Parts: sequence; structure tokens; C-alpha cells
Amino acid sequence: MKLRDAATQLSDVAAATAIRQNLTGAPKPMQVQVGWVSPNLFELLGVSPAIGRNFAPDEPPGRLLLGHEFWTRALGGNRDAVGRTLFLDGHGYEVVGVLPPGFRLDLPRFPEGVDVWKVPDDWWQNGDLWSAENPEFVLLRLAGRLAPGPSVGAAQAELDSLAARVRDRNPLWKSAGLGVEVRGVSSEQSSGTSAPRSGCCSERRAA
Repeated sequence: MKLRDAATQLSDVAAATAIRQNLTGAPKPMQVQVGWVSPNLFELLGVSPAIGRNFAPDEPPGRLLLGHEFWTRALGGNRDAVGRTLFLDGHGYEVVGVLPPGFRLDLPRFPEGVDVWKVPDDWWQNGDLWSAENPEFVLLRLAGRLAPGPSVGAAQAELDSLAARVRDRNPLWKSAGLGVEVRGVSSEQSSGTSAPRSGCCSERRAA
């Protein structure tokens, strides 16, 4: 079931998670916080890069957007960083843009200080992160924009119903208590954005 198609109360949905990876290709090798996102996330939030371009809706894997603070700290704020290749765990990624200063993705339990953002090759390639045996089990955080008319409450009711359907179809997610919490997001909460009408996250909680 694709949430974007099934959730009639939302006009668009994007996914995000984050892990730490080893980065090379900068002046110094380092470990960085990497945001894994669906390519429509920043457009959904109304975020435009300070330099370069955003991810395209059909962006293939192999591209990076840099956090502004990381770009300044690690690459000296050099505009030639756009077009450069950086490596995450040995795999090359082309830098296509730099996000605006102060941007943060304000979703529950999403780490602050993300250094670089990528469209993942495979959401499940680091399966241990989503082990149901992990008490911090979280699949993905989701950001959604309300369709014209519906309220946050109506979106919550619909997503609760959809989450119940998913739990019933998958014993792993049922035992993990997969659920969805919906809350509003303001422009003050997501720096550098024009505010979406709602944000939501998918996380473990009691069914």
C-alpha cells in the first residue's frame, strides 16, 4: 500500500530517516549524519537551496544536498562544491546543491545537525536500523501536506485506519505496534521553509 495514494487527506507525502556514514572526498575524512529522504521532501516543505538545485521529483540515487553549516565547516563555503563528488562509505555522490542556513527538519526524534542529504539507493539496505527487536524501532519519519479542506484531526483518523490495515497485513509490524502520529508544523519549527499545513511521523507505539 502506497501512503501517498491511499491517504486522501494529504496532497503529498515524503519520507526521511537518518544514519551516520563515513565521508571522504572532503579535505579531511569524517563521520557525518546523513539524511535519507524521498526526492520530493524539500519541495513539499518549500525549501529552496542557497546555491545549486533541489532534488528533482524523479531524482535517481547518487546525488547529495549539503547542509549549509557542513558546507561552511568542511568545504570552506566554496561554491565550487556543487558538482563535486563526495563519498559515503566508499560510494560516490555528486553534490547538486547547498541548503539554506539554519534549515532543520523538525520531525519527532529526528536528529539535529544533519550534514548531508541523499536519495537512498535502497531504504532497507541498513536493515538493522529497523529491527523490531530494537526498543527504539522506527521505520520512517514522514512529512505530509494537507489537501485543501481537511483538518489535522481528519488526517490523523485516516492515517490511524491505514496503519491498522498495514499492521493486519504484516505480523512484524503488528508486533512492533506500528502507528502514525500527526502534528502541525509551522515555519518557525522548520527553519528556511514556507510551512506545510501539517507534518507527520511514522513510529513505534502501542497499537
